Amino acid sequence: MVSLRDGAIKYISMENWMAYTGPVILNAQPGVNIIAAANGSGKSAIVCAIALSLGFDVSILSRGDNIRSFVKRGSTKAVLKIGIVDNASANGIIHIKRRISLSESISKNKSSESGNKSEGTTVKHNTNVKNEWFIDDKPVTLDYIKSLHMKLNIQVNNLLTFLAQANVGKFAAMNQHELFRSTLKAVDPQLYTDLDLLIDLTNQLKSRTSKSQLIEQELNSCNIKLSELNAINDSMIKLREAQLYSSITKLRLHKIKVSNLNKGLATTKKNIADYNGYISRDEGELKMLQRKFDKTKKEANNLLEHAKDRMRSATELNDLNSTVTVNGEPHKVFEEPNNNVIDKIYFQSITNLKKLLSDFKSEVSRRKISEDNVDKLKEKLEFLNKEIASIRSTMVSTNELVDKIAECKITEESLRYRLQKFNSKQTKSFSETQLDSLLKRLPYTKREHFNLYIKHCQKHNITPQNIVINDLKVNGKLNCCIVEESLGKYLECFILDNTDYNANISLLKDFRLPMITIPEVEHILCNVTPKMKEFGVVAFLHEIIDSSSITKQVLSSVAQINESFIVDGRKLNINNKNEGFYTRFYKIMIEEISYQLGRPINTLKYYIGNKKHIYKLIQGNDDLYTDTETTINQPKILIDYSNYQNCGNDREDVEKIQIELNRITDQLYSLNKQLNEQNNANKHISRKLYALTRQQISVEKSLKSLFPTSESQKDRNWRTELKETKMKQIEFINKAISIKTDIIMKWLEKSSDIRNNLYEANRTYKLYLNSEIELKQIQDALNTSTDALKLLKTKLETLQNTQKEQEERISFYNDSIRELENSIKSSKLSNPVDGSQRKSTAEIIKEFATKINHLNEGELEKELIRAENQVKQLESDDCEQSQIIKKINEGEMLKMKLIQDLKDIKQSIEATNMERNAKFSDWSTEIKSLVKEIDTKFGRYMEYIGDGSAGQVRLDIDLDNIKESKIRILVKFSREKDLLPLTTSYQSGGERGVTTMVYILAVQYITKNAFFVIDEINQGLDSHYERKLMTLLLDDAIDFREEVSYDSKKAKLGSPQYFILTPQLIPGIDLRKATLHFPLNGSGIGSDLTVLWY
Repeated sequence: MVSLRDGAIKYISMENWMAYTGPVILNAQPGVNIIAAANGSGKSAIVCAIALSLGFDVSILSRGDNIRSFVKRGSTKAVLKIGIVDNASANGIIHIKRRISLSESISKNKSSESGNKSEGTTVKHNTNVKNEWFIDDKPVTLDYIKSLHMKLNIQVNNLLTFLAQANVGKFAAMNQHELFRSTLKAVDPQLYTDLDLLIDLTNQLKSRTSKSQLIEQELNSCNIKLSELNAINDSMIKLREAQLYSSITKLRLHKIKVSNLNKGLATTKKNIADYNGYISRDEGELKMLQRKFDKTKKEANNLLEHAKDRMRSATELNDLNSTVTVNGEPHKVFEEPNNNVIDKIYFQSITNLKKLLSDFKSEVSRRKISEDNVDKLKEKLEFLNKEIASIRSTMVSTNELVDKIAECKITEESLRYRLQKFNSKQTKSFSETQLDSLLKRLPYTKREHFNLYIKHCQKHNITPQNIVINDLKVNGKLNCCIVEESLGKYLECFILDNTDYNANISLLKDFRLPMITIPEVEHILCNVTPKMKEFGVVAFLHEIIDSSSITKQVLSSVAQINESFIVDGRKLNINNKNEGFYTRFYKIMIEEISYQLGRPINTLKYYIGNKKHIYKLIQGNDDLYTDTETTINQPKILIDYSNYQNCGNDREDVEKIQIELNRITDQLYSLNKQLNEQNNANKHISRKLYALTRQQISVEKSLKSLFPTSESQKDRNWRTELKETKMKQIEFINKAISIKTDIIMKWLEKSSDIRNNLYEANRTYKLYLNSEIELKQIQDALNTSTDALKLLKTKLETLQNTQKEQEERISFYNDSIRELENSIKSSKLSNPVDGSQRKSTAEIIKEFATKINHLNEGELEKELIRAENQVKQLESDDCEQSQIIKKINEGEMLKMKLIQDLKDIKQSIEATNMERNAKFSDWSTEIKSLVKEIDTKFGRYMEYIGDGSAGQVRLDIDLDNIKESKIRILVKFSREKDLLPLTTSYQSGGERGVTTMVYILAVQYITKNAFFVIDEINQGLDSHYERKLMTLLLDDAIDFREEVSYDSKKAKLGSPQYFILTPQLIPGIDLRKATLHFPLNGSGIGSDLTVLWY
């Protein structure tokens, strides 16, 4: 039994796949597998399942553009399984599984109609696809699945091996070059790769050959030019010697400077290392002090808490409200002044005695006073009541005055705060503030160059050139965002007028400052037209910038502020509901701006809020364009000028505030004076009212005393009552003295504890005070160490900046030294034209070096100035000769470069040509053998399928035109006709179909491919050709057992598989050597029949 090749199909299973519900399983066999069924039964579903279960794209099937269309309608999940032969694996079969899951999501978009303000919601259903891959039930990635294609030589994407029904037309339309490449890929992918390598080597060879020819032409031109220039070289010897001497002097000077700078750099690095050590040491000491401070502070806090506890205990013992128990009753140790028992008894006795005396006097007085006196007292009481009421009515309320004074004081404080705020404002101008903002954000090097330029101008009394940012004023924060985004890189540039250009260009170059010049042609500044306003255009950029006309012209030439414009986003959002709004917007903007500029434009730059838009037409077509949107950042340099404008009237505001403050102060003085007068008047009235009230009370008491309250009072024994009162009070006083004595004795017992607690608290508090003194000393030491550490870090930063500057200068001088050395090495002084001999260049260089070798740095500076002046003098004597020398030097350098380039490229051409020839020799031998084998089989098969039919396969390859390599198929279907190329002009559709099948059969056993799929290729063929082709597939005489002369090793690969899909079987053919599969699908099939058998 013939074995299967690696990559052959063992089985294919489909579940919820196209026409099948499943799971439906097809068990494949070696040799020919015929899948026969009527149209619509699911034959093509098997072809699609083979391709898509192996990870190939749906595009190779030409049946749809998405995997969703292959899942059975109504299902949300489909499963494909396929068994692939792999003799190297454990079980000899790789089981690949693909699970496809569909899910729906709903998105809602709000939309509003332009005709009314009502809003609607558009519901959109989206289908999401999830693919899961498994090998032997273990999850893998799609990339891993694709890696098996190369390993097992699976070529579903090759029309020679996998010809789906929808791709038959594609195969017939293949040209001879594509057929050749497809054949190579099917037979051996390495041959296909080698072809691409040969094409690449041929292209490289052609490119390098063309380049070498160009270099040779340029080298010949350079030699001719040098010959012409060398003819007049004799008159330039002095100038070249002067230049050489200047270069040698400069080289010597720069080497001395580098040496000195290296010494200084070494010193700086040593100082940096020392300061790093000092800083590390001080930081360690600072940490130790901090730990000591924390420890001492903790001890001091503990001492303070201990002292507080002792004081708290003493306070509790010494509490005036503390009580002691005497005779079973609680008593306070120290009675309050108004709650002393003895005092109470004493005052009670006095009170009783006074009451008794008062009663006695009243009784005596009552008896003396007659009824007339009572009437007089009543009249007097009535008069006093009226007088008191009258006086009370004259008293004035001061509440209203107090409220006014409070209100004035609040106003006064507010005015004084505003006055203080105005007086504290800075006095810098807007331009200086905005320039400071720019300098803060410049890199260190640029900022230093700028400062050096300013100092230079101040030193030499030169007016500095105007900088762009000094002539810009922009109102509004959003406008500042827009202008800074558009002009960001030009804000630091200096503006040079053409009249003083030559005078200042060298100065600005020395300081490496950026600069821009005023354009020679004045730019047109566009304005907003009525049509542009209808689309929400607010202004052009030059209109929101307050600057001089020169600055606007300069910025228009470099940043196009005369064409960029701003759009009101609110108006744009209202209008863009209309259909085609943006198309009309772009069209109107381009027309209006082009008309004002007098030239057509294809680009628009405009701003909507904090978004920048750049619109570009593609190839001048209005329907093809791009509109890129980016978000602009907040301004970092430009300052809103409107804030400074609001501060322009500060002086007037201060005067107004001062006037208002003076008025409020005067009003406060007047109100306080009125309040004092009213308080004085009320004070005199109160005294008089107090005297009258006392008289009123006295008269009321006199009236009450005239009338006894009871009958018993008339016959009282005054002496007996006085004696009884005396004895009772003496008894109370004795008892109170006894109790107080006991209380004092009890308290004395507690006094010892109070004294001990106070002593301990005093001792602990003294220790706490000592700790506080120590803490203060440690804190002072901490502050001193921190200040010293900051000073060291500041000095370290200064040293690091110095190191950076020294390194930059060393780098600059080293670059200059390398340039000078290269220039001196390339110097060549030729002999004069008259034939006289002179010193060689090396001797002259040695002589010049000896001459300046003993000079120090200062003497070299002077010698360099003298040498450069001599060079300038010689150059001014004959400027044309200087240019010739320059051209000769450049020509010689170019010649050396061209010679080296030509040598390199010729070596590369030789190496590439050798590699290509060797590769082509091996490859062409193998290809010719391959095509010869295909030609033999193709001719034999063509003779077999019809009487008079014949065919040949011809190979056209050329090393120099390897890209056009092709296979030509020549066929005929009649003895009377000649062999003709396979084209639509010479053969019918059926004849081309037959030729296609015969060519595939001729290639099949030469390939390494494991299986072939041919879907309904017999459509349009007559029965004769169908039988012949099927016989070729099944006949033992032309089967795999035939000797394979191309590569006998390929016979060991095993038999390839064929999957032939046909709507009906051909009668009269012995199909015993084929495996037949009949898909059963349709309304007459039971739902329980889910397996496809063969």
